[in-house]
Amino acid sequence: MRHYITFTLVLFLVSLPAIFSSCSSDDSSDINDGVVVSDNNTYYNSTIRPPFLSEGDSVGVVDVSSTITISVDSAQSILNRIRRWGLKIKVGAHTFTKTGNWFPASDVERASDVQAMIDDPNIRAIIFFRGGYGAIRTIEYLNLLNLRTNPKWIVGFSDVTVFHYALRTVGLESIHGEMPAKFNSDSVSYDASAESMRSALFGKVTGYTTSPSEYNQYGTAKGRLVGGNMTIIANLSETDIDNNFTAPSILLIEDVGEQIYAIDRRFQMLKRSGKLSRIKGLIIGHFLDTEQEPRWGSSVYELIHSYASQLNIPVIYSFPAGHTDPNFSLYMNRDITMTVDANGGKIVFE
Repeated sequence: MRHYITFTLVLFLVSLPAIFSSCSSDDSSDINDGVVVSDNNTYYNSTIRPPFLSEGDSVGVVDVSSTITISVDSAQSILNRIRRWGLKIKVGAHTFTKTGNWFPASDVERASDVQAMIDDPNIRAIIFFRGGYGAIRTIEYLNLLNLRTNPKWIVGFSDVTVFHYALRTVGLESIHGEMPAKFNSDSVSYDASAESMRSALFGKVTGYTTSPSEYNQYGTAKGRLVGGNMTIIANLSETDIDNNFTAPSILLIEDVGEQIYAIDRRFQMLKRSGKLSRIKGLIIGHFLDTEQEPRWGSSVYELIHSYASQLNIPVIYSFPAGHTDPNFSLYMNRDITMTVDANGGKIVFE
């Protein structure tokens, strides 16, 4: 069965040892100045797809990033939308804590909320309530390898890009999608972004098509969908969960509230590190509220095009993912086929 959502696209739906356990890599590595640089591809060929949800399943809700500023009652009211999907909710112990500081609790406490959800066999998905900053501070306290024996969906975007990157190293698909903090607050009005996340959780998203763009670059490519927030991607460079795109990769990027020169700096990093030349395809999501475009002399999309046009790869612009509506859900760390022609862009999940 197909349902069509009309914005600029069509959505097709069918009926530690150190406590962070990443993976060592004997493949796709280089040695620079005596330092081994690796893509952590050990689990690439055995990436796991968590079971999709059904009504009656339980999901966990956590916050590892900035403090949730709304009241607990308001937050619970927002979460009623998920309950209306027929799902039960378990909230992390520190999710709604308000310390008056940047984070709702310590790094260890926030990580313990996530680990408790990972280790709970009754939890089928872990949804991050909001983004901001802080996810990277919790990774070292997590045993993500436990998700290989008890796989479940990890859902979020923005700061949660850290988790999408980390989950790639342990071989687990995840969902880049809306978070409850950005749901419509009344829990009953139609919310395209929230409905897309629901469809992804229940296994109904098979692909997307987008309208033509003057910047689109034609072609077809296959690869694993990776990426997320461009600032986070840059900040993860040279870390133990970085991705050098040595395996066939389709890169998704989006960002919000950045100076245009900062976007240029990140493209320079991707270009000069050799990463940009390795990707097989590029998907450009929302770049919202980019600052100082007039002083730079171009829009952020013109800037991106100046880099993408040097690549002989397909590129989709204006894909509805990121920090504004609609923010449609994507299965990360899954192989996709993308096609771009005069009719627009199309991605199909395999």
